[in-house]
Amino acid sequence: MIAGVKYFDYTEYDESLTSSLTLTELQMIKKAAFILLFAGSVFAQSTHSKLKDPDLLKKFQDISNKILCTCGCNLPLYYCNHIGHCNGWPMRQIIDELLAEGKSQKFIEDGFIKGFPSEMVDNHKAFTLARSEQYSYLVPMFKKGLGEAGKTEPDSKWPQILAALTGLVFLGVYMLYIRNKIRTKPNPDSSIDSETRNEILKKIEKED
Repeated sequence: MIAGVKYFDYTEYDESLTSSLTLTELQMIKKAAFILLFAGSVFAQSTHSKLKDPDLLKKFQDISNKILCTCGCNLPLYYCNHIGHCNGWPMRQIIDELLAEGKSQKFIEDGFIKGFPSEMVDNHKAFTLARSEQYSYLVPMFKKGLGEAGKTEPDSKWPQILAALTGLVFLGVYMLYIRNKIRTKPNPDSSIDSETRNEILKKIEKED
């Protein structure tokens, strides 16, 4: 407990308080919990990838979570959501095409860090966008490699951090909802006691 901080004591209230939630409200809470539970699998279906195979999508996530986007956002490629012109698009095309072709995860990761074969960069369809006029400045970088600076932190914890933050936000919203329910719920016991007391007082007055 922190001195000077007022805590909300839920032990003052009966467990039956949650029964005041309507069926619709309970269903909404269950749906939100379901979404949170399967958030990881939703993230895996990245709109950044055109791959459909779950195993390849998992590899796409792993690779793009280990390589930094070169657009200047300083985020892992997987989490860069810039639209329009962004260096992330040709990088994602490379991952998609090479994974679909059967290249190993290690080959692709090493290619980004140490450089892809020049002949591959110049001719392979995975580098079509990179060779286009708007992204041609990236070709030398893909041949030379990003170096160690292109790696994210070892075993990046971004997925776990995002999942934890999502869970905290959901829990906070739910607790505020329950707290507001408690505050606005009428107390039937106090109402009954008041009526009973008035009846007793009336009987006492009549007896006097």
